[in-house]
Amino acid sequence: MSYRLTHPNHGQLAPCVVAAIDAELRNGKYHSLDAERLRFARWILTAPADEIDNLLGALEKSGTWQPSEEGY
Repeated sequence: MSYRLTHPNHGQLAPCVVAAIDAELRNGKYHSLDAERLRFARWILTAPADEIDNLLGALEKSGTWQPSEEGY
């Protein structure tokens, strides 16, 4: 199953979220997440799907991560 992350007012895919992450990293305040987690969230939103699939496959193979019944 694929999900589409969009802005409620204009339907664009993820750029508002990426811009917010970039601004937070630039400001250095990290109100709810540390910089490493923000950079990872940004990567997840911008990386090609095959890179993400490769990462999840490696994590699953190592036993570090198991997908849930819902597929995530």
